[in-house]
Parts: sequence; C-alpha cells; structure tokens
Amino acid sequence: MSAESRTASAEHDWTTAENLAAGLRDKLRIEGYGTAFRLFRDGVPIDEEAARLAIIDEITTPPVVGGYQQSLLRMTREDPGLRDRPAAVGVDQAGELVFEHGGFQRPVDPGGLVVVAGLGGIGRRKRRTRKEAEREGRLRWKLDGTRGTEEADYLAHAECCGYLVRNAAIRFNSRGRDQWGTSVTTRIGGVAPPSLRGFIDSTGEAALAAPGSRLSECADAGRGKAGIEAMYRGFARELIDFLNLESEVDIDGIARRYRRRSDSGFRPVEHWCGGREAVLRNLIGRRPDLDAREIAKRFEQGYARGG
Repeated sequence: MSAESRTASAEHDWTTAENLAAGLRDKLRIEGYGTAFRLFRDGVPIDEEAARLAIIDEITTPPVVGGYQQSLLRMTREDPGLRDRPAAVGVDQAGELVFEHGGFQRPVDPGGLVVVAGLGGIGRRKRRTRKEAEREGRLRWKLDGTRGTEEADYLAHAECCGYLVRNAAIRFNSRGRDQWGTSVTTRIGGVAPPSLRGFIDSTGEAALAAPGSRLSECADAGRGKAGIEAMYRGFARELIDFLNLESEVDIDGIARRYRRRSDSGFRPVEHWCGGREAVLRNLIGRRPDLDAREIAKRFEQGYARGG
C-alpha cells in the first residue's frame, strides 16, 4: 500500500470520535491495573473494563480527540508502524494517568473518578464517606433484590433494557457563563409516559417512571419517532440505575465535565455507557443462575424492537 493510500485509509478510519472509540475498545491496553493503580468512583473500585470505557470516553471527547486524530495522521505519514501499535494507559511517578499511542502522549483525568496509585494506596483506600457508604448500601440492596427476581420478570427486564439502550438518549449542555450548572435532558423514543410504568427494574418491583413523574411528550425523540422527554437530572440517574450501570456511569461527573465544554447533543445511552455490550454483560453477570443465552436473546429482542 502506498503512503497516499495509507493516509487516505487513516483519514477514513479515524475521522470521527465514534470510529476512534470503536478502535480503542479493541486495542486499548491498561498497564498494571489493580496493582500499579486503580480507579475509584464514590469510594468504590471499578473493574478494568469499566476503567477502559471511562478512559476511552475521555480520549474521544473534544478537544482531546482532535489532537489525537492529527497525531494519528502524522504517524501514518511518517512512520505507519507507530499507528499499528496498541494504545496503552499507565500511571506516571506523580500518580497521574497517561495515555500513549505511538507518538501521542497525554495525561488522562476521567471525570468523577479517583486515581489511586500503588498496591499500598489501593489497599489503604477502605474508609468511606457517608455518601459513599449510602451508595454502597443502595447497590448492595439492589443486587440482593435482583438475585430473588423470578426468571420471567428478569427476562422481561432484560428486554426493556435492550429497548432503552436503542431508544434512550441523554444530552448535557452548559448553561453559559452567567448561569450555574449543566442542563441534563433525557429522551426515549416510541413510548408515552404511562407505558414507562411497565418498565420494571431488575428487582422485579420498581418501575422506571412512577405516576406523576415530570415527563412530557415530544414530537421527535430520535429516529423520527415521538416519545417522552425529561428535563431534570434525576431522571437520567434513574435510567442509568434501571440499566444497572450506577456503579459505572456517573451522571453528575459527566455533567461537571460539560460545564466546561460545549453542548454534547443527544447521544444514545450506548455512548455514555460504553456500548450495549456493557449493559448485557451486567444483566448476565448479576444472574449467573439463569441461562445467559436466554438473557441475551430477550435483550436483543428489545433492542430490535427499538429500530
């Protein structure tokens, strides 16, 4: 392949942040995770896959992604072999995360996450604030309730999750210099407010939207379909909790990051949670006693129904 062809190929593959994220999901290597360093959210350690997705999201968000794409094109022109090396993340002597790919190197600061370096530091991080303890208690309660859910109810929940991953989108938008905070808007296509009461969570008890929820109907909630819209942050948190991603996706942390950035636009839940695989992995992992193939089948049915 000529240098011109390689450059054209690189321009095609790495033009968008979505393509870049897809490539990193396959190639990003985290060096020494769990020994050299670990990431914590609200005092709770996250697993390596969740850490990978948080770092990928940071690297593929403007303005970082622009510099990374330019570096990839430069590597392709000057030394194509550099671009083919796997991207890696490690921790430097100051305890900061550093992303490196060929000739590109940049500190990484995933919003809402705390970096703890070294086995000693990881081992000592046992104290919990009141907020952290309350969050852990809620997660423990949710997991305990999920274990006792009837199989039929859990499979129905998996189908609801597939539908929401395909049809729900969240937007983060800074309100400007003279206004405080970040607005968070959630849209779900193809449903009316009353129908969300039939979306039952993994415990088989709680609905996604209770009567009286502050939801409004909107003419276009994605893919040209009518649906519902919620313009308060709490509903976005409820959606993430429903998908069992509360230990991995920090709505408040993302909102803080967009306070310093521009409008994210409506992006599907897949973007914020690292893809539908993350949701399906949690669904299967929380009920190892059930047939994983049946859970995946119902999830995919819900996903297809959202098309």
